[in-house]
Amino acid sequence: MEDQEKKAELNKLYGQQAAVNIQMSAIALAGSIAGVVYSVKKGNGFWPGVGYWILGGMVIGIPARIAFANKKTSLNAQIKTLESDLKVPPLTGIQLLYNMNGVN
Repeated sequence: MEDQEKKAELNKLYGQQAAVNIQMSAIALAGSIAGVVYSVKKGNGFWPGVGYWILGGMVIGIPARIAFANKKTSLNAQIKTLESDLKVPPLTGIQLLYNMNGVN
């Protein structure tokens, strides 16, 4: 594979990795919102609502992370291989989420 093809594939993998991260976060957010809804329906105050927010995010978010673990591991392995072939530094943090830099 040529360098241009590898770069295009790496950018595609970065996008897939960001999509998986967003999906996991959205599922955990749904759990957090469900926790707050439960707290409001029970008539609890602010701090129990915060607790249910955290608990809901954990109860729903942890299984989501487990469900997506195989996909994330596969993507990370492919990304590491292409990054080492191209000798590019890995994207981190906000760059990875939005793929601002990509591979030039």
